[in-house]
Amino acid sequence: MRENSNVRIELKNVTKVYRSEERNADVVALQNVSFEIKDKEIVSIVGPSGCGKSTIINIIAGFDTNGVTGEVLIDGARINKIGRDRVVVFQTHALFPWLRVRENIAFGLKIHGLEEKEITKKVKEFIESTNLTGFEEHYPYQLSGGMKQRVALARALINEPRILLMDEPFGALDAQTRLEMQENLLAICRQLHPTILLVTHDIEEAILLSNRILVLTPRPGKIKYKKPVNLPEPREYGVVTCDEFVSCKKELLSILHSYKK
Repeated sequence: MRENSNVRIELKNVTKVYRSEERNADVVALQNVSFEIKDKEIVSIVGPSGCGKSTIINIIAGFDTNGVTGEVLIDGARINKIGRDRVVVFQTHALFPWLRVRENIAFGLKIHGLEEKEITKKVKEFIESTNLTGFEEHYPYQLSGGMKQRVALARALINEPRILLMDEPFGALDAQTRLEMQENLLAICRQLHPTILLVTHDIEEAILLSNRILVLTPRPGKIKYKKPVNLPEPREYGVVTCDEFVSCKKELLSILHSYKK
């Protein structure tokens, strides 16, 4: 284990190769990807479609190990499988349709053996913090898309993971609901301070939520650019009109646009 370090996630020369039966050839999805994410930091990954953004999430989560070389370290220890220290939130909510809202949120706590009294208390807190009060007894089919994602976010964060991996979590939501979810996430992060890696195609979302942004090249995905985001804290949506935000957006869009040439 690394001593006296605040680096939570580290990738060293990670390359991912998969076999394409259609092409009858090996395809390099990622090539020599290296970066660090510090404890409590929020980092976003942006890049063109098919560049390997989601692949990075799956590798760190431990879902994808075949054809992967290089090192993935969590707190200095090499990992190659799933672990309770990492929780993933996907674009599709993946709720259990046979469980009510409160039961979905409580699922992980029950698995970990918490006492019922403590579970009830924590579930109530997270239902309130994600604006789900009044929907505790609803099943997923009775909820809107935004509410389902709120439940998924609450279910992930109630276990207080050290690392939250988010793969286009708000990508399927309308603009207003997406904004509400971004504000929910920022509010909860101020309380729990997880380390977050966010994959998004939305440049404004990446700037609003992140401390740093990583830009990937087209496949094979490589780190093209690392952009620090120097916006005031706590973040509020009003920053999208400030000069620093606009300048950052122009810079990132220029890099992404250059891939089309």
